[in-house]
Amino acid sequence: LNRKLSDVYHSHDFYEITAVCRGNGLHLINGTKFQQFEGDVVFLRPGDCHAFLKQSEDIIMISFSVEKSEFEKIAEVFSC
Repeated sequence: LNRKLSDVYHSHDFYEITAVCRGNGLHLINGTKFQQFEGDVVFLRPGDCHAFLKQSEDIIMISFSVEKSEFEKIAEVFSC
């Protein structure tokens, strides 16, 4: 809340799940722009590049980071 989301185009070595709880924003993912609105969830894989180009003043976003090894354990349990 009240924090500017990163507009630096970057990637991670972990999985990231983001959910917009309120407001909206413009998310650049792997070279494609996506308008995100309340209720939208995005799943980013290790190596995906992203940045938040715009955001509303009232945006609230939750972000979960999951280490690659931990995600692989979960995927194995569910045969994904």
